[in-house]
Parts: sequence; C-alpha cells; structure tokens
Amino acid sequence: MRRYIYFVIILALIFAFSGCGSSEVVSSDEKNNESLASPVAKVNNEPQSSAANSDKQKEVVKGEKAINEIEVSWFDNPPHIYMDKQTGKLTGAAYKLLEEQIAPKMNIKFVWDKESSAIPRQTSNFEANTKAFASALLTRNPDREKISICSSKTYFQSQTAMVVKKDNPLNEIKKVDEIINLKIGYAEKSFVSPFMKDSRIKFDNTTASNYHETNLKKLVAGRIDAVYAPDKAALLGVVKQLGMENDVKILNLPEEKAPFFVVFSKAASDIANKYNEVTNGMDLEKEYNSLLSQFIDTSKL
Repeated sequence: MRRYIYFVIILALIFAFSGCGSSEVVSSDEKNNESLASPVAKVNNEPQSSAANSDKQKEVVKGEKAINEIEVSWFDNPPHIYMDKQTGKLTGAAYKLLEEQIAPKMNIKFVWDKESSAIPRQTSNFEANTKAFASALLTRNPDREKISICSSKTYFQSQTAMVVKKDNPLNEIKKVDEIINLKIGYAEKSFVSPFMKDSRIKFDNTTASNYHETNLKKLVAGRIDAVYAPDKAALLGVVKQLGMENDVKILNLPEEKAPFFVVFSKAASDIANKYNEVTNGMDLEKEYNSLLSQFIDTSKL
C-alpha cells in the first residue's frame, strides 16, 4: 500500500514538473515572437517614413517652383501690352519680348496678372514689398528706385508727346509757355518728363489702368484740352485702336527720349539679378523695335 502511495506521489511530481516545463516553452515562444515582431514593426514603419520623406520632397519641389516663378503686373498700354479683345489673351511688343524671348532664357515662368492694374496700385505694391513681382513697363525715377529695383538695361527709348484735337491751332511745341493754359490729361503717380514738370502746367490725372484710352475719349468729348504721355508709341497705338486718326494729332515734345524698364519689387531681387544676367548679352532695343513694328508704324516714332 505504501509503495502504491509513493508511486502516486512520484507520478504527481513528474506531472507537475512537466507542466512547468511546458509553461517555460510557451514563454520562450512568446519571447521569440516578440523578437520577430520588432523587425516586422520596423518594416511596417518604413512606408510611413517614405511617405514623410515624399511629403518633404514635394515641399522642396514646391519651393523650387516658387523660386522659378514671378508674378508680372501690367497696365493696358497698346502697342506694348494689352488684352486682345478678340482672343481674350495678352499681346503686345512688351509681352512678346518678356514671355517669348527673355523668360525661356531665364528658365523662369512669368505668371501674368489676369487683369491690368493701374500705376498707383503697382506703386502701392512696391511700397508694401510683401511679394515678389515685376512690372512689365515702367520708366525710372528717383522715387520709384527707392521702393523697387529697375532693370539695368532699357529695352525701349520713347519720344515724349502730346495729343490735341485736329482743329487745335497748335502744330508744334517748342516751349512750355505754349501749353500752360491747357488742361492736360495724364495718370496719377506716374513718371513726368523734365519738360512737363513746370509748376504752371495743369494736369487732370486719372487712376484708370487704361489711362491713355480714358484721356483720349475725354479729349474728343471736349472735357480736356490735351493728353500727355512719355511714350509716343503708346499714343499711336491707342489712337489707332480707337480709330481716332482723323480726330486728333500727336505732337512731339522738345526733350530727350524717356527710357522704359522692367521694374522688380525688392522682394524679387534674386530674379532681378537673373534678368540682368540674361539680358546683358542681348540687344534689347533692336529686338524690341522689331517686335513693335508688328503693331504700329515705327517710322512715325
């Protein structure tokens, strides 16, 4: 009987130890599973890391695109730049020069404003200097140079001029005394050539972006006596566009020609430098006069 009891006890102990051994094996398997799970987790994390890197790369590319683009402001000024009413697209000699000849050499995309903006508005944007942008067609003056960067080279030398009605007895302007009694239409916050800075001259300025057209219509309507522009080409272009050749005449002013430039905001200094580098080797005035002849009779300049 005792032998039987001892035998039962021994079997019980063996069974108990076998159970503990079994538990240890399971525990070991769990450890092995944990060690295997860690690499899996790392593998699963790799796509997340790649996605994050991809997002960063997109941000870099986006930044590069931003550097390789610049907004370009313009005001309605045939034959230099204007919206073609038939096609609804920008055209003009200045547009063609910048978009087709200069931008590709700079490897820069010119993002043209959808609508024209008046010179006072462009001046305000230069003063604010909150964005990188350029103006396609402006003259240089000390006040403007304080708030912006003018291109190093001009692309067009313009004859300053004045428009009067066909029946006006004035056929030539030799001195300022001949025009001091006239009410002369022009544009707010715009370049004024030396001859026209006499304090006795009476300007009637508009803030319209298409100020040449606005003033010429006022002239024909008898609301003003003359229209001034530092750019005879623009007057020729708008007069032709409005069909006013038989209603008005254009008179040269006795002074030096006014140079026109591309003007950049100070926030666009890097792009301004790139523009100067590219155009340094170009004969801009020759190329521009060739383009201009597509829109007006340049022999009349």
